[in-house]
Amino acid sequence: MSAAYDVPPEADAAPCILRITSAPEVAGSGGRPINSTARWPERLEHAATLLRAEGAAILSLGGGTYTTLFSYRVGVDIDWTLLVGPERLHAAMAGDTAVTAAIAAGRWGNQAAYAVISAIERDADGGSCLCALRRGVPFDAVEVAGAYAASRLMASSIDDGRRLAVAERAGAARLVQRSVRHELEHTRDAAALSRAAALIAASIDANGASIMLIDGAELHLRASVGLPKAMLGHRQRIGEGIAGYVAQSGEAIELSGVVRDDRFTGTDPDAGSALSIPLRVDDRVIGVLNVKRAAGTDAFDDLERTLVTDLADELAHAVGPSGTETIDRPAAQQAANREEKTLRILAVEDHPVMRIGIKTLLEREGMTVVGLSTTATEAVEQARQGIADVALVDLNLPDAEGVDVIERLHEAAPQLPVVAFSVDGSPNRVRAAVRAGAIGYLNKGTPAKRVIAALRAAAAGLSALGPEEAAALAEPHDAVTLVQKAVARSLPHGFDNPPEPMPATRPEKVPDRSPKDALSARELELLKYLAEGSTNKEIARAMVLAEDTVKKAVQTLIAKLGATDRTHAVVLALRSDLIA
Repeated sequence: MSAAYDVPPEADAAPCILRITSAPEVAGSGGRPINSTARWPERLEHAATLLRAEGAAILSLGGGTYTTLFSYRVGVDIDWTLLVGPERLHAAMAGDTAVTAAIAAGRWGNQAAYAVISAIERDADGGSCLCALRRGVPFDAVEVAGAYAASRLMASSIDDGRRLAVAERAGAARLVQRSVRHELEHTRDAAALSRAAALIAASIDANGASIMLIDGAELHLRASVGLPKAMLGHRQRIGEGIAGYVAQSGEAIELSGVVRDDRFTGTDPDAGSALSIPLRVDDRVIGVLNVKRAAGTDAFDDLERTLVTDLADELAHAVGPSGTETIDRPAAQQAANREEKTLRILAVEDHPVMRIGIKTLLEREGMTVVGLSTTATEAVEQARQGIADVALVDLNLPDAEGVDVIERLHEAAPQLPVVAFSVDGSPNRVRAAVRAGAIGYLNKGTPAKRVIAALRAAAAGLSALGPEEAAALAEPHDAVTLVQKAVARSLPHGFDNPPEPMPATRPEKVPDRSPKDALSARELELLKYLAEGSTNKEIARAMVLAEDTVKKAVQTLIAKLGATDRTHAVVLALRSDLIA
């Protein structure tokens, strides 16, 4: 692992961050995943049905070209730029609303046709969008709003899928960390270090891993996997080779291929991607962890880089400051470190068997059940204590009707994330739970690993809706409002209302006036159209006004509410109950 590889490393490489991606997902634009492919044809068919479209497709924009990712009753080889027109596609990808386009007869069948297009995601490399088609009848304003809501729901589903995938991969990473820690807890002999190296290599699908410790002015190869056994015990001077450079500089480096750089020596004809991470204790480097993949394999992603960095920390603390002593950290400190990583759960379940099963599952996954309530009243009292990071709540309690328990918990502990847990996965129940303020919803038939991933996501402030539950929010005119309400409820009090400076003189007392009284009936009507995602043109048509008049009215409304943009205005209105 001390041989040299291709592209020279950058001395000021940025720290690793998690990249939201997962192996089983299909790349959309710019290599970003679109989510698991299994349910997208079904979602697309559902969107087409809601929009009364004859066909629909999800398009990916990359390199200036639109290609079909998924389709429903639409050919995959369509030239979308020719069919719809580059101007309308660009308008849809650049704007915040859905747009329509007319298609001349002969381009998609023998009669004139119409399209409605709404962006799902966009980034520097391109993006993706939803396009629905039908012949004969143009899409009306309600259907355009429905297309926008459907695209927002798809974007939310993509984000949920990525977040759950990250949570699952992070959970697996923590399991590897615990395994490495267990191997080195009582001994760090050659066998234990070799098993730790094997665990590290397997956790990121690497072909080889090695652990080198500093001994005087040299690095000593103490354990390896994927390298010839004859290399064990190999020594090299600090400052020589890749590992020597890392030990001397304290920099983590990533290389690929065959490097030609004056700082490094040696060659490796089978080199692919390689990571070399310094082992640190406080400000001292005591060794180097090296991992690599053979040529022709995928490069390491950001989550794998982060995992290797965390595992390097585990190794550094295990081998100790001198590199020759076993772990001697005080037991209290080790316990405190474990406590910092433990997720605290308030579980609310009245069925005795389910209660035992939930407690067993959570504790098996390293979580702490700080409260186990059988009624909503008990749950509220425990939530007020502020000792839980997230609540997992049954919706069939003896003293609460349906989602009432969620509202009571929010009143008692506004910042506590609530994940609903119920046998009833009907769309109405899911929507009711989200309206009540739940950040997640799980059916009791959900696999255990998804339950754990959802709780971790909720504790991090992320949405914890599974694909089925997210699909339950697919009402075209309600979906955006539900998401906005959930976001608005989760914001801390005072988030969008910074304190005003103290006036120099005491003003005269002004009679209390509700925000609703400050808006006219026409402004409240305008606010509802904004919440539905309507464009200025659509609002002008519905309210029988000039488009410029609507534009000025929207700007005035945003200023009255103290908002920064249209979306912020809707969030503030929802929080103030100006609109339902």
